[in-house]
Amino acid sequence: DNWAAEGATGWSYSDVLPYFKKSETLQRGNQIPESPLNRSVHGSTGPLTVSVKEPVNPVAENFVRSSTKLGLEIGDYNDGSMNGKVSLMQQTIREGSRCDTATAFLRAAGKRNNLTIA
Repeated sequence: DNWAAEGATGWSYSDVLPYFKKSETLQRGNQIPESPLNRSVHGSTGPLTVSVKEPVNPVAENFVRSSTKLGLEIGDYNDGSMNGKVSLMQQTIREGSRCDTATAFLRAAGKRNNLTIA
């Protein structure tokens, strides 16, 4: 929300969240039980696939769990209160491969008759 506070109207978390949700599909995978993803801040029908890397690395799992001993909260760092949270990394992965913006948006748009992608 710093951008909005500094005068960038329309760039607060609550302003941009609908666009992020519209652009992504969250794939629920193998999460550690203490590290839930907050479905209310993720989309389910967008072209950009977001997921937690699988299989979950045991070192990453232990890191997340042990971070609570330092006072960090386990949770989804996309839920608007990012500070002080720890969770497994969310990545743009679809069926084992990176789902970058070209894959998610440009390939489908490139089939339009009124668009040329050079």
